[in-house]
Amino acid sequence: MRLSLFHEFTHSHPFPHIVLNNFLVTKRANSLLTALKSQVLSRKSSDLFDFLQTSDLSASKNPVLKQFFKKLNSPEMFFWIKQTTGQSVRKASLAGFCYESGDYLLPHDDRLEGRKIAWILNLSKGFTSKDGGCLELFATKNKKPTLIMKKIPPTYNTLTLFKVSPTSFHQVSELRSNKKRYSLGGWFYA
Repeated sequence: MRLSLFHEFTHSHPFPHIVLNNFLVTKRANSLLTALKSQVLSRKSSDLFDFLQTSDLSASKNPVLKQFFKKLNSPEMFFWIKQTTGQSVRKASLAGFCYESGDYLLPHDDRLEGRKIAWILNLSKGFTSKDGGCLELFATKNKKPTLIMKKIPPTYNTLTLFKVSPTSFHQVSELRSNKKRYSLGGWFYA
C-alpha cells in the first residue's frame, strides 16, 4: 500500500478521510467542469437538502464524462482506492452537483446500498470558506453528529474521499455567496 496516503486516510479525524489537492491535470479538471456545465441539472429539495443535481452520469453521451466514468470504474482506480483506503471496491457511481446561494445539505452518514467510500471532486474556482459550501465533518456520540470537527472548502480540483460508516456524518454548509459550487461525486461500492 502507498503508506503515506493510507496512513493519512486511516489516521484522519473525526473519521477516515483524505483531501488531495490538484488531483487532476488542470486541463482535465477544466474539461470536466465544462462538461458538467453542459448537463441538465434539476433542483432536488427535501428537509435534508436543497441543490441542483444531474441524473446518473454513467450513461452520459458527453465524451469527457463518459471517459471519466470509465476511469472511475477501471481496475487501476479500484486498486488505487484499495491502496489509499484499505477498502476493496467493485464499482463507482458518478453524478454532478451545483449549489447556488442558499443551497445546503444537512448532516447524514451516506450508509446505503453497499457504499464503502464517498468521493467528491470540487470543480469551483475562487471559493473561500467565507462563501460557504464547505464539506463539514462531524464528531459523533452514540452514532449521532455532535460537533463540526473539520471544514473542507470546495477548492478547485480537490478530491475528497471518506469511509462510509455509522460515524461518517457530514454536511455541506449553506452557500452564502452568488458563486456556484460545482462538483462531481458519488460512491465506490463493495
